[in-house]
Amino acid sequence: MDGITAKSNKNFTSRCAQVRDAKWVCQKVHSYSHISPSRINRTLERMSEPYIDTFQNPYAPLPPKAYGLFNLLGWRDNLVEKINTARRALRFSYLDDYKRTNKVISQLKDTKLGNCGEDAYLSGAILKMNGVKDACTTKLTIKGHIIDHGVCVFNRDGSAFNGKANKNTIIIDPWVGDADFASNMFVKYKGIYNQQVDKAIQPDSKIEFWDTKHIDLTDKEKTALLQEHPELKFNNSKREFMQK
Repeated sequence: MDGITAKSNKNFTSRCAQVRDAKWVCQKVHSYSHISPSRINRTLERMSEPYIDTFQNPYAPLPPKAYGLFNLLGWRDNLVEKINTARRALRFSYLDDYKRTNKVISQLKDTKLGNCGEDAYLSGAILKMNGVKDACTTKLTIKGHIIDHGVCVFNRDGSAFNGKANKNTIIIDPWVGDADFASNMFVKYKGIYNQQVDKAIQPDSKIEFWDTKHIDLTDKEKTALLQEHPELKFNNSKREFMQK
């Protein structure tokens, strides 16, 4: 299954410390309450499907339910423009990852807007701040189709992620609200998350990664970030982060 044996991972996912802590990272990203314009967009796309012919024909009578949908589409467009403005400011500031982390947190707090890219990046920054050696952002792809969806990945054994999933690779995806071994997440993207992520993903699709970026934070920067955002520190008197 995508080059990874999912069966063995599923047996201990629930008691795997690394997966549990990856889910904690998901919760921390969501602790900065924000909404996703892209999630709204995909929901509205599904809502619009019964009215596609009507929208394309200016002479066709407009169904009553479509009036409310038009209002939602306008609201969606306003949110998309707001997050695009925030992203342009972030993209063209040429920030290092320390400043980028603060900017992303500020965006989520101030605008209350964030898509999968912001969620994935902040997940990786939280991992780094809590001692994970290598954390990356990456995007999904299947043969012949690039998926517009970003996630965070790391290897639970501490090895550097080389762009390809193996038995130790864990995906953190706050956008869908889940974290698990890559093998298990691939199954979920083909099933329960298919409509949310991309309908082009089929049961036999081979999901891979592309556009992988390693998050670079020095020890000094990680300490500074935890001082500025103490809520992102893993506090457990019984064990350390990612340890049993």
